[in-house]
Amino acid sequence: MDDIYFLGIDIGGANLKIVGLNKNKKISFVSQEKCEIWKGLSDFDKKILKINKIISNKTIIGVTMTAEMCDNFKKRKKGVKKIIKHIRKGLDRNIYFWENVKKKFFSVKPSYDNVASMNWLATGKFVAKKISNAIVIDLGSTSTDLIFIKKTKIVNKGFSDLKRLHFSELLYTGFTRTPLFGITNKFRFNKKNYFVLPENFANIADVYRILKKTSSKIDLFDTMDRRSKSLLNSYRRVARNFGFDYTNKKKELILNLCKEIVKIQVSKITNSVKQNLVRYKMSKKEVSLVMCGIGKDFLYEQFVQKNYKVLKFEDIVAGKSNLRKKAAFHAPATSCAFLVSSIK
Repeated sequence: MDDIYFLGIDIGGANLKIVGLNKNKKISFVSQEKCEIWKGLSDFDKKILKINKIISNKTIIGVTMTAEMCDNFKKRKKGVKKIIKHIRKGLDRNIYFWENVKKKFFSVKPSYDNVASMNWLATGKFVAKKISNAIVIDLGSTSTDLIFIKKTKIVNKGFSDLKRLHFSELLYTGFTRTPLFGITNKFRFNKKNYFVLPENFANIADVYRILKKTSSKIDLFDTMDRRSKSLLNSYRRVARNFGFDYTNKKKELILNLCKEIVKIQVSKITNSVKQNLVRYKMSKKEVSLVMCGIGKDFLYEQFVQKNYKVLKFEDIVAGKSNLRKKAAFHAPATSCAFLVSSIK
């Protein structure tokens, strides 16, 4: 495609996200494909080769990743090295890798340690060019990134996953793949205790499906029992995770249990925002929350209700409305495309 002058690629362990810009630096292409790298790199190789069909020899490519943490790599550094090798074999042109190096964030020959799990930093750097004081919340399929921007500077204390988890700047809670016991193991509802079994019976996608807060466009992964994504099967899976079988009489109870699960998930994200506002001496009145990731529309509603000033990522990028909305699901890939377009 001649209209892709700049390309951003975000390689996750479960998804491959690609965003292209035209010569006017407006979004012209958006793609997300399921790509389960923990199962091996053969499917990844095929998808990388397909990229050649949409770009020209002059397209400038910015790449970021988190897939190196997949457990088929013995160490993250080896994962980065192997993924870069496979990308270069498939594309082999104008490729810059996003890394955490002061003043220079793209490199043709990056340090492997500085590339690992730095996709969130690309998003932060891009948003910081647009908004002086912001909190970026990227609710993806598996995890949630929180990026704190004060006076155009990223002030996060953590840069590795270990430290980001410690400072609640990375939360392992997502919009589709998170098992229910990954959110909570018990809670109280209607004066009764309910326990979430530590089994892979249901995931959060079942919950959002039941609550009608998701769509097939973002609900890409297999269900826990490999059965269909029908509402009935979703009800059955959630009931099983609470230790009972689905019946019509228990339908309302399951619906309410789903609402409680979501409340707990949202409270984790909200508490992280509040905690870090205090840590970084930022005022709720002065910051804009920027929502991105596949859960952005849901989170937007939640934080508007909490009286925060909230934007969606599509509000700060250029392009046709439908493409901007899609690109906002994939903020790191989009950010890489815009940032690499400034390389001189």
